[in-house]
Order: sequence, then C-alpha cells, then structure tokens
Amino acid sequence: MNLTASQQLVPIRTERRLRLGVVGLGHIFRHSHEPALRLLRDKGWPFDLVALADRGDDCLQRYAAEWPTARHYTSADELLEKETLDAVMLLLPTPHMPAVARLALQRCLCVFLEKPVAHDLGTLQELRELAERYGCRALVGYNRRHQPLAARLKALTVDPTAHNRHRSLFAQSCAQGSAILS
Repeated sequence: MNLTASQQLVPIRTERRLRLGVVGLGHIFRHSHEPALRLLRDKGWPFDLVALADRGDDCLQRYAAEWPTARHYTSADELLEKETLDAVMLLLPTPHMPAVARLALQRCLCVFLEKPVAHDLGTLQELRELAERYGCRALVGYNRRHQPLAARLKALTVDPTAHNRHRSLFAQSCAQGSAILS
C-alpha cells in the first residue's frame, strides 16, 4: 500500500490498546481489511486483534501465523459471548449482518459493518437506534469507493439522469463514501 505524504499513518496516543475482533474472514477481509490492519499494526497503532470468527476452519488457519495471539471461533455468537472487546468488524453476507450487529451493539461495542448491512431501510434504522440506545458507534464501510473503477465511473457519469442508471447510482454511492449510522 503506497501512501502520499499527506496520507501517512501516525499512531494515535491512547491510555490502553484497543481490543478488536473480526467476524467473517472471506474475500473482503483477505484483500482489504487484513492488509490494512497489518499496516496499522506495523506502524505501531495501539490495537490488538484478539479474536477471529469464521464458519470455515480453513479461513481461521490462514491467519494463525499472521495473528498468532488471536483466538479462533467458528461462531460470531461464541466470539461475542466469550471475548472482552472494544470493537468488532463485521464482514458478513448481508442476510447474516443484522443479527450479529444487534448482538454486538447490545454488548456496547463499537461496530464496523461492511456494506451492504441490510436489505431494507427499517433494519438500518433499528441498528441505528440500538447504537444510540447503548451509546456506541456503528460505521458502515464502503471501501470500493477508492478503487480505480469507481473513479472512472464517477468521471463518466456526472448526470444522474443519464441513460445508464446503474452506473450513475454506483458512481454516486462511490462519490458519497462511507455512511455513519450514529
């Protein structure tokens, strides 16, 4: 990952290290989040990846060497039940995301949710209300807005009434970036 001078990562100062868990170790973790976490760790950011959860044991074993102190779980419920965390990254398929997000928010964890979070606006509103009720943060990530394809689509599609609405909607969502639930 090559960063410009203005993008250099400077560790934050904190009294204690953030205890982080990750649920879902598939493609998006392998190609986006795990390299970013490795970079932050190597730059001295104060966090510990203490727990990983995935239904597939092969995914868990893949990261055993890179994150040797992280405990492994084959269930999100078990990870959330047994670990003392400050935050959790949920990188799950959309049908599974709301239930796990509810559990995490009810435990007063800060939650990073990979998009798409839910199939309907009502579920998103419910998660927002849970975050507010328990005083925690929920952040929806849309990391593909940084991909070269997103920039090209944005440049091609200025007018949202263009004939190819799919490109327009995709470009608009890329331009808007991440949405914060709370």
